[in-house]
Amino acid sequence: MNSRCIWYGWLPKDQAIKVMKQGHLFVMTSLKDLTSTVIIEAISLALPVITIDHCGFSHVINKTCGIKIPIAKPSNITTDIALAIQKLYDNETLRQQLSIGAQQRSKDFQWRDKVHKLKQHYTQLLDENTACS
Repeated sequence: MNSRCIWYGWLPKDQAIKVMKQGHLFVMTSLKDLTSTVIIEAISLALPVITIDHCGFSHVINKTCGIKIPIAKPSNITTDIALAIQKLYDNETLRQQLSIGAQQRSKDFQWRDKVHKLKQHYTQLLDENTACS
C-alpha cells in the first residue's frame, strides 16, 4: 500500500484541504472521531466518502455520495473497506456519480441554510409565545 498511497501525517487545515482536493475519494476509518467535520469537508470537495457506519458524522453519507461500512462484524471492517476502495477504483463511472452526489449532498450542510432554519425556528417560537400571552 505504501507504494500507492502518500501518508502525510498531521497537516495544518489549509494544507490538508489542498491535499484533499487532489484526491479521488475520502476514507474515514476512525471509530473515535465522533464529531469529525472532515466528512462534510470531503463531500464539499466532491469526494465520494467511504466510512464506517458508526456514530459521529456517518449519517451525512448516503448511497448518493458514498459507501458506509457496517460494523456488525468488526473482523470484516478492514476487508470491507478494501473492497469498497477496489469497487470505486474498478468503476470510474460509479466514482464520478458519487462525486456529483457528494457535491449535491454537501449543500444540505451549508451555514446559510442552517442560519435560515434557525431563524425560522426562532420566529415560530416567538409567534407561539406571543399567541400565548
